[in-house]
Formats: sequence, structure tokens, C-alpha cells
Amino acid sequence: MFSLLALVMHILANMKAFEKVFLRFVTLNNHNFQLPTKHGFYTRNDCTRVVLGVNFRAFSPLRLNQKHLGIFGAQASKDNVYHLGNFATTASFQQVSEDVSFLQPTNARQVRVPGDVIIGGIFPVHTKSDSLDQPCGAIAETRGVHRVEAMLYALDVINSQREFLSGYKLGALILDSCSSPAYALNQSLDFVRDMIGSTDISEYQCRDGSRPVSRQLPRKNVAAVVGGSYSSVTVQVANLLRLFKIVQVSPASTNADLSDKTRFETVPSDNYQARAMIDIALHFNWTYVSLVYSADEYGELGAEAFKKEARRMNICIAIEERISPKKESFQEPIDNLVKKLQPNKVAGARIVVLFVGTEYIPELLLHAFERMRLEQLPSHKKIIWLASEGWDRNNEAYTLGSRKLAAEGAIVLMLASDRVPSFEEYFLSLNPGHAKFERNRWLRELWRHKFNCEFDLPEQSALNRCEDYRQTTENFSPDDKVHFVIDAVYAIAHGLQGMKEEVCPNDTVPSSWMSRHSNVPQICDAMKHIDGEEFYRKYLLQVKFEDAVGKKFRFSSKGDGPAHYTILNYQPENGRKKSEDSSRSDYVVVGQWSEEHLDIDDEKMFWEYGEIPISQCSMPCPDEICCWACGKCEDYEFLSDETTCVDCGEGWWPTADRKDCFNLAHSNVKYIRWSSWNHDTPVVKASGRELSYIILVAMIMCYAMTFVLMSRPTVLSCAIKRIGIGFAFSCLYAALLFKTNRIARIFSHRSVQRPMCISPVSQVFLTAFLVGLQLFGSLIWLLIVPPGTKHYYPSRDQVVLKCNIPDHHFLYSLTYDGALIVLCTVYAIKTRKVPESFNETRFIGFTMYTTCVLWLSWIFLFFGTGSDFQIQTTSLCMSISMSANVALACIFLPKIWIILFEKNKNIRKQGGVFIKRSRASINVLDKEATQYTALLSEERKSISSSGLDTFL
Repeated sequence: MFSLLALVMHILANMKAFEKVFLRFVTLNNHNFQLPTKHGFYTRNDCTRVVLGVNFRAFSPLRLNQKHLGIFGAQASKDNVYHLGNFATTASFQQVSEDVSFLQPTNARQVRVPGDVIIGGIFPVHTKSDSLDQPCGAIAETRGVHRVEAMLYALDVINSQREFLSGYKLGALILDSCSSPAYALNQSLDFVRDMIGSTDISEYQCRDGSRPVSRQLPRKNVAAVVGGSYSSVTVQVANLLRLFKIVQVSPASTNADLSDKTRFETVPSDNYQARAMIDIALHFNWTYVSLVYSADEYGELGAEAFKKEARRMNICIAIEERISPKKESFQEPIDNLVKKLQPNKVAGARIVVLFVGTEYIPELLLHAFERMRLEQLPSHKKIIWLASEGWDRNNEAYTLGSRKLAAEGAIVLMLASDRVPSFEEYFLSLNPGHAKFERNRWLRELWRHKFNCEFDLPEQSALNRCEDYRQTTENFSPDDKVHFVIDAVYAIAHGLQGMKEEVCPNDTVPSSWMSRHSNVPQICDAMKHIDGEEFYRKYLLQVKFEDAVGKKFRFSSKGDGPAHYTILNYQPENGRKKSEDSSRSDYVVVGQWSEEHLDIDDEKMFWEYGEIPISQCSMPCPDEICCWACGKCEDYEFLSDETTCVDCGEGWWPTADRKDCFNLAHSNVKYIRWSSWNHDTPVVKASGRELSYIILVAMIMCYAMTFVLMSRPTVLSCAIKRIGIGFAFSCLYAALLFKTNRIARIFSHRSVQRPMCISPVSQVFLTAFLVGLQLFGSLIWLLIVPPGTKHYYPSRDQVVLKCNIPDHHFLYSLTYDGALIVLCTVYAIKTRKVPESFNETRFIGFTMYTTCVLWLSWIFLFFGTGSDFQIQTTSLCMSISMSANVALACIFLPKIWIILFEKNKNIRKQGGVFIKRSRASINVLDKEATQYTALLSEERKSISSSGLDTFL
């Protein structure tokens, strides 16, 4: 074995690829052996990985590949190879020039640039894969590669300024999110790996022939992270980075939740985007719109922001649809949107607001084309999309083939950005053979995908050689957010500059980065480990600079970038002339939006038939024309029929359903009458009115017993005390027992026949039977031990008047009630998983769990303080009252809340489903009841009276 290892060492020492490198030690499978070094011999027996030492005086890069690593044989696992590659890379960082990237494992999706301070980056270089085996799909040129190169370009510009940061060099660790939040979170662990620590890249040294000592290489923690592009990715990455106090600056995510500490955006949040959409709708008098949003953070939070602004500006939402990435989820939402469009009417919800990610839109447009039958009826009334910045104008899939007609006329918001000529010149110069082409491993993949070619082909190969292809201005369209990526890097750099000027102003670094890195880096200690919270508050939030296009940049107080949007209108190519053969999109800039004002050039807009489309609930009602309009009844009016609001009159008030009025005269019995007003409502009937009344009476008796216990003991009060407490508790818990028993029997019943004794009469009878047993026992007790009073002398100077029964007799009388509590608790546990529609059992469960705790506490307190009658009486009163309070809070308050404040949930079911009212019954603005008034023709009225829905 040892001879084999010696042979391996000899081969390694003579390999040209490992010139200037000597083997420090090798330990495999926990074998213990000695190896010579220039410091002597030492022994290690606790390593399982191959560790290499590097002569840092050598300047040639250390490159390792599978061929070289394979000589270690089967003992070196894949895990060993990966860590060896990482270690070798770390060593080579301190030797190579800034333009040379390290060699990574073939499955790594990252780019590294060495530097004193590392800035992280995460971008969607690839799309999300549809396959479960592969996390990443096709390469994304604009949203991925362009943004990676924008970050590298910004670092080059900053590092070329030697006076900036006093010579400190900014490095980068750029990762691929593959447009997947889960994959991005996994990749982002590389940002914090050095903080967590690892022994796989340790170097060992021996001093004076002693045991080897671990010497950690200088770690370079990530100071800040640029990215990600999608809000869902950004949120996931931010949740990880905030644990390690790493600042994140997003150049593309607009999620409003990102406007907080440790997470920055060089773009405005969705709150501004929602305001811009509302302003556009008001500009064109669109007061009735539909809303479609994706089932992720971007869609849901954007939709919430839009709905909030819509309520504030009195814009009605006809329908809102939530879609998932599954293709089958698109059909029903599109059907509903077309219904609200009302193709055969002038009015309707023609405008559809989109808050979806870019990957949803092609499928959405395709389904819209098919559902609206635009192929047969191209001039038919169509949906007009009002889309957020998730609509990618550079994605030709949106307007290819049949999708073109569905997308025609779309109004798209785009973050106001400027093209950066210097970056475009730089990117167009990145061709095979360029010095900076090889540092971005994804450029090779882009070339293969874009030009259908391969690298390093033999001369006789018939395939296309990638080295022969060059980028041209004709096939280059830069990503819209390149400007924001550069701003993000500049902002971090200026924040670091401000920090350095304060924490180590006199620290300078030699101009030759390579020469000073032949030794240990000399970066200021205060800059080695940057606290993200302090960096955010004191430096990054304060940055102000002139960006790459000469504009002033600063963050808002919430960490957002400037709120400016460009408004685009998708129009057919060649001006306003339709061309069915055209497949390229043509977006025309028609306006600008900022916080101060909206500017739209109406003359540039493309409308069918040259008129602004109507997106309203209804048209105004001219004379003798059938139409309908929405009108709100006054607070004191009820509906006499479908179209008429009638005053209830003085002293009367409309009911919740506006079908009748009730008398306000008897204000002194207001709450008793309130109960009777609502006893026929669904929420009361569903809970069992009869048993609810019994529980209510039992609670009243519990409260009344407090006054009996606090009164002076007499024969009558002692009799009431002995009967009343047990009777009140038996009424309360017997009713609760049969409530839960009924539900348990219904859901455990396996026969098709109706279970026995579940009718209201049966429930009341059974409850009365159990209560009667308690009452009968109490009466027998009174006959055996007649009620009376006696004097009790706790001390010679004190006389206490009490009822003539021992304390333990009182406990016997409550044993029956305790049994009811135990049975009720058992049934509450059994019915805890019934469907959500029967969630009253959950509240009963809360009641019983709390009651058990109360009773156990009371028993110990009552019998543990037998010598103090005041504590006994007080604890008994509190226990009785608290038992009633718990039942009141858990059983009745949820129903009272629904009756008073959520009337839309207290609606009768018809045909197995709840009546859906888009604006009737409950006004979405102020929670007050409204009425759809309709001015109908006689024919329309007859249709309405037959039960058909006359309103779409």
C-alpha cells in the first residue's frame, strides 16, 4: 500500500500540470502513514480527503481536471474531487490575473472573479426546467447573460479607477438561479459558505517537527448581493441572507415586501406600479376591469397593491383570477374573463390587468386567442391587456403565430431605463478569443444555442465552428434592466467607499494587485467582515452618485429606486397597418409615468376602429333604450322589488338582506330583539338554534349564581346554591355534549340511512333528560340533608356563618357535571378533523380544553384553602363566571362577528353553492349593502322573473 502511494507521489511530482506544487500529505481510508515535507515528517490519520499545498510564489494558475484527479484511483470519491477542485481554485485565486477565471466542476453554475471584497450576484441565466431531473432549462440571453455581463462590466469600470477604494479590488461570485426559487436558495448557500466554515479547504503546516497545525486561508466573505430578477427568487434568497446580515440589492424585483432593511431595489416597488396602472385606467375612463395574477409572491403581492389602489380610486374589479404554472389552470380563468368581457355588448370588463411572471404570458395569450375565436373573428371585440413589467417585450414568443392577435393593443409598463452605449460596445466585443470571453462560462453556452455551433472542433469537422461567429448590432437587443444592474453594483461600491473612508481612511493597497496577493492580502481588518445591518443603515442608504448614463441616483427612505415607468403599446409592425406575416413585436413608446404625473400621447395609441375601448360596468341610460346601472340604496331604504329602493320610514331600519324593515322603538330591549331578528339566518340555524338557546340560558344562570354565592347565607340561598350550580353546569355541558355527539355520529355513520336522534327536537329531549338526572339528584340531596346554616369558628375571636354542608359534599354534587365535561371533551377531540364547514366543533374543543384547565385549577384552590372561606367563595365565583365566559367567547362571539361585520358569509345556499355577488349585498369599498338597480324592458323583466341571471 505504501509503495503504491509513493508511486502516486512520484507521478504527481513529475506532471507538468502540477509544476511548482508539492504534496503536503495524503490520507485515504484513515490509513496512518508519514510523508516527507521540507519542514520534516508528520503524521495524520483523521483526514478522508486529498489536500494539496501550493507554492504561492508561483504565478502560473493551478488547473485540475478529471484526468488529473483520476490518478488517485477509486479511493477518491466524487465528493473528494469536488472539494479538491474547490481548494485548488481557492489557491489559484491568489496567483492568477484578474481576467482569468478558475476551473470549476462541470455541473457548477457560477462565475468567480477574485478580489479583496466580494460582491455576490444571482441572475436567471437559464429558464426553469419542465423536467424533474434537471433544475435548469434553456439559456436566457437577455434576462440572464446580459445581466451577468452588466455586473462584470460595472466591476471592470470600478476596478479600473485606482483611486476608488484606495486600490481595493472588487471581486464577484455570480450564481445562476435557473428562474427557480428553490434552486436559487440552494445556490445561494455559496454566499454564506465561508461564514459557516469548512475544513475541506484548510492548509496544514508543521513547525519544528511537531504535529501539523491547521491554518485557515484568508476568507473573503460576500459583502453584498445583486439580484435576483424574479420577486419570488429574491424573497427566498433574502430570507437566507438576512440570517447572515448580508445586504441584497435587486435590480429587477418589484415586490413591495422587499422595501425593508437588508434588501434593496434599484427599481421601484409594485406599489408604484399599481398606482401607474390605476392612473392609466383613469386616464381612459376605465372603471370596470378584470385582474389576473400568478400564484407566487410577485403576482399575489402585486394584485393586493392594485386592489388597494383600485378601492381608493373607485375602480371596480369585475373578476380576479389566480393562475398557476400548469397549463390546464388557464382554461377556466380565460372563460371567466371572456364572460366579463361581454363580447356582444358595448360595455363590459374589456381591460384585463396582468400581474404575472414572464413565463405565464405565452400560454395565457394562446388560450385567449382560442377562446375568443380570433382566427375566425379577427375583428371581434377583444381583451386589452394592461400588463405589469413582467411582460418581456424582447420575448418574441409572445407575438409568434396566433398569439399576435391576442396581444395586439396591449399596454405594457416598463421600468424607465436608458440604454448604456458603453456596455453595448463592451458586450458586442465579447467574441471567442476575447480576453474576457472565457471568464463567463455561460457565453460559450449562449454561442452554442444562438449560432447552433460547437467549440474546439477539428478542422475537418462539418459542424459549425463557434469561433467563426461574431455578434452584430442586428442580432443584439440589450435587456431593459442592464441599466439597473449597473446601478446596483455602483451603489454597493459607493457604499463600500463611504464605509472605507470612515473605518480605515488611511489604508492603501499597492497598485499591483497580483504582486501583493503573492503574500497575505493587506485589506483593512474592519472591511474583512462587513455587518450588513450597519452597512445598510450608515452607508448604502446614503449613497448618491451619477450613474453610467449621467443620471442622479439615490435610494428612497424605504430602499427603493426611483419610481419612473415607460408606457408601451404593442402595435402591428409597419405602423398601424396589420401584417399577418409579421412575427416580430413592435412596441411603441406612448407615455411616461412618475410619482408626480402621467404623460400619455393619445395620438400614438393603437385602438381598433380608432376609438378608445370602453371598459365600464354599464353605459349611461338614454331614453327608451334597455340598459342597467348600479345604484346604492340609502342606509334607511329596503328593496321593494328588483329595481326599487323604498324608505323604511321613521323609527324603522332595513334588515341585513334589505328585504324588510324592523321597528327601532324598543331600544331598551335592543339586544334581546337583535337575537330574534337573526334567529332565521344561516349562521344561527347551522349551529342549532334550540341547543344554542339552552347554552345561552345556562350561561345566564352561571352569572346569576355569582350573586347567590356572595349573598348572606340563608336557608333559601343555601338551597339555591346546592341546586343551581349543578343545574346550570349540566344545562351548559349537556347541550355542548349533544352538539358534538351529533356531528360525530353524522361523519362516522357509514349507512346511507339518516342517523337516529339528530333532529332539533331529539337533541332538546336528550339534553333535557341529562339535565333532569342532575336535577333529580340535587332534589334527593336536599331531602336527605335539608338546607340550613351553621356557625363556624376559625378562631376564638371570629365567627363565620356558612351553609350546613361540608366542602366534600359540594364536590360530590359536581361529579356528574365533571363526567359531562369529560365526555364532551372526548367528542370534541374526535370531531376536530371534520370539514371546515363544520368548524364549530373546533370552537367547542377550545371551550372544553380551557374548561378542563379551569376546573382542575379550581379544585386544587378550593380544597387547598379550606380554612379560608373568603378564598373558597371567591375562587368558586371566578370559576363559574370564567366557565361561562369561555363558552360565550368561543361559541357565540364568532357567530355575532359574522352577523354584525361579515354579512356576506351569512347568506343562504342555493343549489349547493353560495350566491356569488360581484357588487351586490356587500360594497367592497365601505362594507355597506348595495343594490343593482335595473331599468329593463318588459321582455328582460320576464326573463329575470323566471330566475335567470340577467347580469353578466
